[in-house]
Amino acid sequence: MLPKHILGKYADINRVDFNSQPIGTGPFIVERWQRGSKIVFRANPHYWRGAPKLREIWYTPVPDENTIVTLLKSHDADLEYNGSSVDYPQFQGIPGTRIVLTPFTSYSQISLNFASPQLGDVRVRRALWYALDVKLLIRDVTHDVNVPGFTDQPSFLWAYNPDVMHYDFDPVKARALLAAAGWVPGPDGIRVKNGKRLQIVLATASGSATGNATAVLAQRAWHDVGVETQIKSYVTSLFFASYGAGGILQTGKYDVSFSSWANGVDPDDSTLWMCDQIPPHGQNTSRFCDPQLDAAERVALGSNDRAVRKKAYDQIQSILAARVPMIVTWFTRRIAVTNTDLKNYRPAHAVTSFWNPYEWEI
Repeated sequence: MLPKHILGKYADINRVDFNSQPIGTGPFIVERWQRGSKIVFRANPHYWRGAPKLREIWYTPVPDENTIVTLLKSHDADLEYNGSSVDYPQFQGIPGTRIVLTPFTSYSQISLNFASPQLGDVRVRRALWYALDVKLLIRDVTHDVNVPGFTDQPSFLWAYNPDVMHYDFDPVKARALLAAAGWVPGPDGIRVKNGKRLQIVLATASGSATGNATAVLAQRAWHDVGVETQIKSYVTSLFFASYGAGGILQTGKYDVSFSSWANGVDPDDSTLWMCDQIPPHGQNTSRFCDPQLDAAERVALGSNDRAVRKKAYDQIQSILAARVPMIVTWFTRRIAVTNTDLKNYRPAHAVTSFWNPYEWEI
């Protein structure tokens, strides 16, 4: 909702002061935005629930993870609301702080590109999942912060279907599936079929410690079953760029890729999986297409009856698990590190941790 009495007089609202100092009905007012430094929020005395308990909140973007740890240790920061799991050991034991772990509607995945000739056979895709020790991955990369999953819905959501195919770590089964698909070990252990080696490119975003660590562990695991993996890292602006800008995910310039997806309070995932959502039309970067899944998505999108939608999402999850357009590496538990003096910080399971700042006090 935009205020017509303020913006109605402008032909182009993309270049007005409102964009830097918006006006709303929330508990805090944007007092000033020092770009690249901080945003200062001042309590709104006219907030409909009553004046907030805090007078000001300073929101400071800090791109460097080590700097965040330093700010928490010095108590120059009172809250890190979405800490990196890589830094979890450093967060533990900081005097005067507490850690809050919150299951969140977000998961990390290794997407499998259906346009890749090496991955056209479902037996190969399943083999990649069986070859990956997800529990080891969660332990070594996220320090056991995150939790396993086999579908695109979190276990705490009503749409979750526990009765789908599971891919527990089983390299013997992985090797058997690859052999059944016609890929036999060559002299150096890498599998060969019709004179071609089983080689794949794993794309990640550079600068992500989590992505890089995951890629290295996946490369090692897949090599053990005869799959050669080349890791390519791209700057974030290119990795996630639009189709028109040549984005790596959008244009499908990969065989497998590591990324994350965050949903809201509704299980709608149609932009990820429907046939008409393949780029440039949507976020179906796996180029996956299944008419039965499309039909189930249309049922889920066309009804407000939870029982009807639950049945549809059960089917969607079963199809995804069986056909493997992605390997779910883990579901997120968000890490918040707060000053022990900060009261009433209660992060939500979806969308944002900032739903109740009017109640915060310190």
